[in-house]
Order: sequence, then C-alpha cells, then structure tokens
Amino acid sequence: MKLAVLGNTNMDPLKSHLKDAFIAEMDRYVEFLLDSESILYQHKPDVILLHLDGRQLLRDHFYRNPDNALMEDLTARILAAVVAGSAHHPDAVMVLSTIVLPPFPFDSFMEATRSESFFTMEETYNQSVIDFARERSNVVVLDFARIVRLHGYQTVHDEKYWYLGRIRYSERGFQWLHREIIDLLNAHQGIRKKVLVLDLDNTLWGGVLGEEGVGGIALSEDGIGKVFRDFQLAVCSLKNLGVLLAVCSKNNAADVDAVFRDHPSMVLRKSDFIVTKIGWTNKPQSIREIAVELNLGLDSFVFIDDSPFEREMVRSQLQEVIVPDPPADPALYPTWFLEEVVRRYFGRLDLTDEDRGKTEQYQRNIERIRMKDTLSFDDFLRELAVEVILHIDPAHLKVRLAQLTQKTNQFNLTIRRYDENDLHRMIQSPDTAVFGLEYQDRFGHEGIIGEIIVHLHDQVGEIDVFLLSCRVIGRRIERRFFHLVLENLKERGIREIEAVYVPGPRNELVRDLYDSLGLTPRGENRYRAEVDRLLSRFQVDG
Repeated sequence: MKLAVLGNTNMDPLKSHLKDAFIAEMDRYVEFLLDSESILYQHKPDVILLHLDGRQLLRDHFYRNPDNALMEDLTARILAAVVAGSAHHPDAVMVLSTIVLPPFPFDSFMEATRSESFFTMEETYNQSVIDFARERSNVVVLDFARIVRLHGYQTVHDEKYWYLGRIRYSERGFQWLHREIIDLLNAHQGIRKKVLVLDLDNTLWGGVLGEEGVGGIALSEDGIGKVFRDFQLAVCSLKNLGVLLAVCSKNNAADVDAVFRDHPSMVLRKSDFIVTKIGWTNKPQSIREIAVELNLGLDSFVFIDDSPFEREMVRSQLQEVIVPDPPADPALYPTWFLEEVVRRYFGRLDLTDEDRGKTEQYQRNIERIRMKDTLSFDDFLRELAVEVILHIDPAHLKVRLAQLTQKTNQFNLTIRRYDENDLHRMIQSPDTAVFGLEYQDRFGHEGIIGEIIVHLHDQVGEIDVFLLSCRVIGRRIERRFFHLVLENLKERGIREIEAVYVPGPRNELVRDLYDSLGLTPRGENRYRAEVDRLLSRFQVDG
C-alpha cells in the first residue's frame, strides 16, 4: 500500500517508520491536492494522509484573540482542497487528522468561559472533519487529539525540534502517530482478528479457583476485585462488536460452571462464549480444537493468559496466534486491554448487523452441524428449509460486502480485497454488477453471506469476485447464488461469462468450482461459457 503524507510541519521523521511513504514538503498540502499534475499524483498513492498541526495552522493568529470565524474559513478551504484531491485521485483513501492546540492560551483563566476560545476553535475544526468523513466513504479520521490526551501534550511535542527543524513532535510522538496510522489503516481494510481466547484464573478473576473456591476469588465492586470486573466489562463490550469469545483454562469444569452461575460479580456468562475448553489438556491443543470447531484459521486468534509459561508454549507451537503480554500489575489490565489489544487487533470503523450477532450466528451453525450428523445430506438440506434473497447493486450493503472481500479466504475464487470506497464505486458504475446474497433457514437469519462482482463488457460478463462465508459451505448455496446471478446478467444482455480461479493459501476448496458449475476451461485456471447453456444446465440438474 502506497502512503503519501501531507502536512504543514516537517514530517520527515515518519520516514524511519514508513520507509516507502512519500513525505511531501511542508506547507504545500493545498497545492498538492489541487494540482492534478503534482508529484503527489505521480506517486499514485493508495492512501493520502493530511496531518495538520493546529498551532501552525493558525500561525500568527495564535498570538491574537481567538476567532471562530477564522477557523471556520480555514476549515472550509482545507476541506475544499480535500474534495478536489479526491476528484483527482478517486481510488485513494483520504485520511484526515484531527488537530490539537496548545493547552497554554494567552488569556489564561478566561479561556474556559469565553464563547470564542482556542478550545472552541479546536472543537470547530475537529467536528467539521468528523462530519465531512461521515458523508464520504473514501474519507476516514485519524484522531490525533486522542493520542495527545492519552500521552500528554508535552510528551508528544518537542519545542526544541520545532525551532531546529520545524519538527513539531518528539521521537515518541512520531512512534505513537505511526502506530495510529497503521492501526487505522488495518481497521479500514478490515484486517482484524476474529476470536479472543481467554484464560480464567488471574485473567477473568483474581486468584486460582481450585485453591480459593468460588467465594475466595477476587471479583467484586471494590479493590483488586473491581479491576477484574472492569476487565470483564471491556471483554463484554468487545463481544458486542462481533468478536467471538472462547475460554481455554486448566480447571475443573464444575467449579467454573459454579462461578459463571453463582458469583454475583460475574459480568460475563457462559453463554457469552462460543466455545469453552476447560480441563487439563495443554493449551495449544485446546486452541487447535477451538479453531477446528469454528472452522477458522489460527491466524484469526488472540490469546490472553497471565502465565508467561502458557503464553510461551502457545507462541512456540502456534505461531499464527497473537499472544500479547499483559501488564504485571493487574490494575492496568482494563486500559491495557482497550489500548493494546482491542485497538490493535480488533479495530473497526463500522459495525453491521451481522457483526452484532456474530456469536449467535456461530452458535446456530454448531446446531446445524449437530443436525447434519443425524441425517442424510439430502434430508439435512430439506430440513434446513433454506431461503435466499439476491440483492442487486445494494448501496446500503457496501460496508458488509467490503467486509466479506477482506476476510473470506476459503470459499473465495480470486482473493481480491476491496474497501468500502471500492464497493461504492463499483455499485455506482454501469459497467459493473454487484450482487449480495442474504440467507436464512430454520435456525435463523444469517444476513449477507455471499458476494459476486461482475464486470460488464458489451455482451460478456467477467467475474471479479465470487465468495461465500465459510458458515454456509457445503449446503449447495453456491449453485443457487450463481443461478440467480446468471438470470440477472441475461436480463442485462450478457451472453457469455468469463471467470478465473486465483490460487491462494487457503482456497484450495474451490479449485474445481467452475468445472462443477459447467464452465469450460480456457487455459490455466481460466473459464468461459454461454449464459444460456449454463441456465439450461441448471434447469436439468435442478
């Protein structure tokens, strides 16, 4: 991913962190955004970060009386340049940073009560940037003000560097900014983990259950017990964002059940966990079993355990699993978890209905698997009573469709990743047809679980994306989906369909899919067929 950084101060220190980034000369950001022939566009960035220092933005005005009208005018001009930049480079994601003004105004204690103050000017700019981003799928906000609140103005800034080289931030300030950029871009691309696996003793509660008993563990509204209760609250909030929770603990199952059932300060319930592995099996093996039950790769997992021994064992045997080191002081657990785990590994910019119901979706899938084990395959499909709905160029589903391209690996013919901005452009384009498949059966509604994107060239349709969620693999949904799409393409005047299979690290499952659907091979991993012939074949096959 090519990144370009524009700003009004010297941002060259970022080069040591972002080695391939284009760092523009300071104070030329408006020129670079407005000029379609500028070196910025010759660089062809995928991401353009506009990071402005609030004090430099005001320049000499900072030493005068605060003026909200001035800030509104500056903001309008900056956002107009961003609009022009977006038009010149529509494929790029625009990242706009919030600004911070120094906490030492010249009017001392009057600042807090003035209707026009540096506080209100900062708020005016930042709220305008946030509102601007909400209206545009290709604009995201980097909350630099949060970094300053977290670490402190004087720690992030370095006045000596400013006067020596127009460098506003300290070395640590640039480190924190770099990390925020990477975490934000990962969230924008949907690069996040899916499963949080938790130990119990000295993780969800203080103490060892087998030694202390249900009444003796530290979990309460006071002292160290409140630390663990607050940690559970944070974990519960993560579950509400669509993350699957699992337990991996060396304990007696009956004792653990008693804590979940009877302890008055437990926030989490056993039903909040999609899988629990409680016993004396080694933890790497238990995590492997969880991955098999959920049909997810180990690279989707984050494991939290207070024991350095257990952490090192999982790291050494399961290199794909993320194993962060908790702080030695349990009092730091809640804030460490939110900043170092949630933000880094589970960051997101949007939340869909499918995300909110993720645990329930996987629980229903476990019920389907149990039913499948008791019936023949044909009887199983009849008992499921599957219903599907085809959504055609659905602008309201672009967030979900982007998510599917970013995280679907097994049933994914091309492994092409798109963000919300890409989906928005394709849905609006007359030369592309975007299809989403909604699914429900007797166990419940699963939402959008399939996606096909087809580029239209005269009477030929070229399949760019064909994918299904792993939750519905093995139910012949792909045939029904493909059939519905072909019918729509025929209505659009498409007579032939072209497709390609792009081998990936985990999509061997669909290597022969196009052969099974009746397409004719045309070279290595390429296929072609007449739409009418495929539709006739579906009618014969049922």
